Amino acid sequence: MVSFKMIDIVDAASDQMEASKGVSLEEEEPANLVTSLRGKLDSLSSLSSQSCIYRIPKRLRKRNNEAYTPHIVSIGPLHHGSTDLQAMEEHKLRYLKDFLLYTKVSLEDYVKLLREREARIRNSYEETIKLGSDKFLEMILVDAAFVIEEPPPKGKLRTLSAPNATQLHQAGVRFKVGSPKNLFDIKFKNGILEISNIRIHDDTEAFFRNLIAFEQCHMRVDYISDYFIVLDRLIDTPNDVELLVQCGIIENWLPNSQMVVTLINNLVFGTVTSTANFYFANLLGELNAYCSVPWHKWKATLNEDYFSTPWAVISVSAATVLLILTLIQTVCSVISL
Repeated sequence: MVSFKMIDIVDAASDQMEASKGVSLEEEEPANLVTSLRGKLDSLSSLSSQSCIYRIPKRLRKRNNEAYTPHIVSIGPLHHGSTDLQAMEEHKLRYLKDFLLYTKVSLEDYVKLLREREARIRNSYEETIKLGSDKFLEMILVDAAFVIEEPPPKGKLRTLSAPNATQLHQAGVRFKVGSPKNLFDIKFKNGILEISNIRIHDDTEAFFRNLIAFEQCHMRVDYISDYFIVLDRLIDTPNDVELLVQCGIIENWLPNSQMVVTLINNLVFGTVTSTANFYFANLLGELNAYCSVPWHKWKATLNEDYFSTPWAVISVSAATVLLILTLIQTVCSVISL
């Protein structure tokens, strides 16, 4: 009889312990969940109204990831530390050294200035930058000095008129693919116009329209707008496009050349251009001046009509020799009289 009572007591105690355990779990689980969520909410960074620098979304990078990835130099924290871009880091420090020399401002003053504005600079980025304060400020100072020391002063624009690619070709201008390092590095020297290669495809218009819109609304510089104004002057007809395609300056991925003309001509429609601060002012001036010299066009016509092929050169040379011999014979005949 005693043994049965003992069993009942043990069973009752066990049931009570299980019930007590169940209650504690029900109480602990919500508490843990609340603590976890509160920690995440407290550590969540707030969206800043100062954000203006964004990482390109993956959906936009799918078509051409290389177009959004720096290959030479990293500017800012988004690609900072990339092993493929380390070769330029020491070079950027040299730019900073030169920058300090000609501005005659101490390194201490620049660091102090940046430290006072660190929060504002960080808030310019959409995502949280995980670099420590000293590392972040060092990167900003070095990169800023590099950018300033490198895109040269802009000039005053006298006229937006410029000959198109066909007219330049007729005036003897030769086209050459420039360095791929800088899209805006357009050079004209000794009758040779160097322009970096640009690929025109389905996404080109949307991509550059958004950049131009951001530049027009937010920036104080118009590098992209000025660049496409130059292209707009060079490209008037499908013949201009085909000429630039043959030279390797344009890669046309659209169905025809007329679509490139339409795209380029419409990109800068409605943009505001500063005549006092146009990036390619000197370039347009040099192209206009070159084409205004009649000899350049005469020389180009002569080369095109009489020296474009080896047979043409031989024919002209033979005719010249014949003319000289005839002249000599005539002179000799006159002298003999």
